Formats: sequence, structure tokens, C-alpha cells
Amino acid sequence: MKNILTIVLFIGLVACQNATTDESYSATVNKISESEIKTANLKEETTNQILMGYFKIKDALIHTDAKSAAYAADELLFNFGEYKDELIQKLFHEVQLIAKSEDVDQQRIYFEGLSHNIYTLAKNTETEMELYQQYCPMAFENQGAYWISDEEKVYNPYFGDKMLRCGKTTEVIN
Repeated sequence: MKNILTIVLFIGLVACQNATTDESYSATVNKISESEIKTANLKEETTNQILMGYFKIKDALIHTDAKSAAYAADELLFNFGEYKDELIQKLFHEVQLIAKSEDVDQQRIYFEGLSHNIYTLAKNTETEMELYQQYCPMAFENQGAYWISDEEKVYNPYFGDKMLRCGKTTEVIN
């Protein structure tokens, strides 16, 4: 009985440590630099696939649908499972966190970090898509947050249906 109680307490302690790690996540921890993108020399097709997967995650968050966001993240991970490229692995850190999370608010926190990296990717690789950097000043208790969209009209992934149109386009990326 004493051994079972010890095991249960140990599992609880490990679970609490994991929860603390998620809550202490910062979008700037895994930031990708321009030089990392340029050195990786990604093909346009690869960039487009990454962007399309990102937009599926964004759209799920717009609809405040944690299950769909996790599914879209899983799909993106599956499509790039064979890539052992260091940049892809680093880029997909937040994608993995979104895939594992069932909490839409936590997914939105990870999405902010992913959005920073997608912006750097979009600015430093070739794509024929016209992209829009958008910004919501009220996200994360008025700290504000950016995301990338493939449409000019604002649909806010940080607030979804609560404040769907909150935000503005800050940059057009060609």
C-alpha cells in the first residue's frame, strides 16, 4: 500500500511539473532568425505546404475549436515527418505543442510563437501567395499579438467568435 501511495504521489508531482512548464511557455524562446531561414534554403513548395498547414491551425483557432487545431497541427507534423532538417524541427516546436494540447487558450499561446516564426519564414523565402501580417492589440491581456493571414479581411485567431474582427493588417508580404 505504501508503495502504491508513493507511486501515485510521484506521478502527481511529475504531472504538476509538466503543467508548470506549459504555463511558463514564452513565444520568444524558440524564435527563428532570418539567417536560419536563409541557410536552410527551403523550396517554394515546402514553404507553401508549411503556410497552408499554418492557415488550417489559424482557422481552427478562429472557430475556437481546440480539437480541429490539434488535428491540423497533427496533419502538418505528419506531412513533414520525414524531414530531419534542424530548421523544420525548430519551426515545428509550437506545432507539436498545439497538437498535444486540448485547451484552446493554451493553443493560442503556442500559436503566437508559431506566428513569429511563420512571419520570419514568409519574409525570407519565395512564395507566390500574398500574405498579411495582422495584429490584435487586445490579445493576451492587452499585450497584443501578431499572426499571418492569407486574406486581407481580419479574422482573429486569438479571440475567435468573442471578437472576430478585432485587429488590423500591419503589413502586406509579397
